[in-house]
Amino acid sequence: MSRITRRTFLQTCTTIASATVLGACTWANPTITSTFGQTQLTIWSTPGSIDQALARWRRLNPSINLRRQVFETHDLATNIQQLPMRTDDTPDIIVTDNFTIIALQNTDGWRHVDAATTNAGMLPAAINQTRIDERRLFGVPLTINPLKIWYQSEILRDALGLTDTTQVQSAIGDNWLTFETFIQQLHRSNPTITTLSSYFDDLSYPLAIGAIQQQRPIADAFITSIGMAQQHIAGRAVHFGGKWFDLLKRNSVALIVGGRGLGSAISRTWVNDTRSPWRTVQHPLGALYGPSMVAVIPIRAVHYERATQLIHDFVNDSDLQILISNESGSLPALASAYDHAELQKIDAIQPMGTIRDIWRTQLSASTLVIQPESVVQLQRYKHAFYAWQRGDLTDAEINRLIEQLLSSVP
Repeated sequence: MSRITRRTFLQTCTTIASATVLGACTWANPTITSTFGQTQLTIWSTPGSIDQALARWRRLNPSINLRRQVFETHDLATNIQQLPMRTDDTPDIIVTDNFTIIALQNTDGWRHVDAATTNAGMLPAAINQTRIDERRLFGVPLTINPLKIWYQSEILRDALGLTDTTQVQSAIGDNWLTFETFIQQLHRSNPTITTLSSYFDDLSYPLAIGAIQQQRPIADAFITSIGMAQQHIAGRAVHFGGKWFDLLKRNSVALIVGGRGLGSAISRTWVNDTRSPWRTVQHPLGALYGPSMVAVIPIRAVHYERATQLIHDFVNDSDLQILISNESGSLPALASAYDHAELQKIDAIQPMGTIRDIWRTQLSASTLVIQPESVVQLQRYKHAFYAWQRGDLTDAEINRLIEQLLSSVP
């Protein structure tokens, strides 16, 4: 099986130095040449994910013709599924979220990356998101997406008498059962208030981990998510839609489960000169991560050696990682990027700390990784959830699907 190995990278280093230097060259910059003139690389991605980073990379590498094909998430997933059947026009690199990669093709579909990438300054939490085993990664992590609970302090104070983060953290508890009980209590105290996740993954991914930890069917995560949405306890919003912003502006949202991008979204709805009422607390299930961006090289890639320069630059260039971070609403996978002031943009949400401080406890934490077969199930439920949100599935149809799930799971 072909994989990106430490030996491969060392062989493609531009300058052959001493053995000592080579020993530190896990992600060394390879020489890129073409017998037919200008080098061409093909990259597949979704829109709005790496636009700015690729513009910078093109300026720095004018001799390389980077052909980018942009797909909507569903179309990209379909094309990845069809990769084994393609005979031409295969991509050299695919950039998407790690859920999609794991869910749509097993790890044998990608050229494995040497796990010694950690020596290049990657955060351990980012490495864990793409780890196959102790030696191999299925791709190069570009971002991480740690999950937090964001809460509106004034709403919780008025509804439940909670006046500081310590009280809120204690009330939420350290497991999903206590958190769900807290949500139900808040809903009873004020039924007009919505507890809103940013999108399906941020609500159901933690639920799925909870189910796995308790050895329950992963379908429970989907069933619980749908149930909370049907009761209007969890908001029926997709990717920060207009109704979601309206709820925020009317102070009708009490809790949000989500990652760093929520901070920027919340700050745009809070225009008062006074201090923002939004605060963050630890997720009840601990150090969890939502979908993170990853770059992978398909096993069928034609220009594998050439693609490693792009991978190398994305791994080592903190400016590129910050551009990807800002565009995707997640956090860089490269530790050295955290010295940049741009990563402190949402301090208005929590004036006493920086972004680096907010996520400090999670950046180096290990986390339970859902197995590929479980992710496949979760992705299937996710598509059904979105269909229901769009109105493509009625309440009756989604309830029939839930009954089927309940009857089919062990």
